[in-house]
Amino acid sequence: MVAAIDHFQVAGPWASVTLILALLAAVAIAGMGRANHRRAAQLAAEASVYAVDSAAKQAAYDALKRELETHKRLEAELTEAKQVAERR
Repeated sequence: MVAAIDHFQVAGPWASVTLILALLAAVAIAGMGRANHRRAAQLAAEASVYAVDSAAKQAAYDALKRELETHKRLEAELTEAKQVAERR
C-alpha cells in the first residue's frame, strides 16, 4: 500500500495512516478469530452437556418403558387368571 501511495504521489501522513489502519485491521481479524474459536468451544461444551443429559434422560425413559411393559404383562396375566378362576 505504501508503494501505491508513493506511486500516486499522495502528500501527507497517508502512508503512516495506511500502515496503522492495516495493522489495526490485522489485530481486529485476529481478535474476531479468537472470539469465534472461544464461542465454538463454548458451544461444543454445551452440546456435550446436553448430549450427556439427553443420554441420562433416554436411560430413564427406557427404564420407565420397561417397567410399564412389565406392569402391562402382569395386568394381562392377572386378567387371564381372573377369567380362568371365574370359569371354574
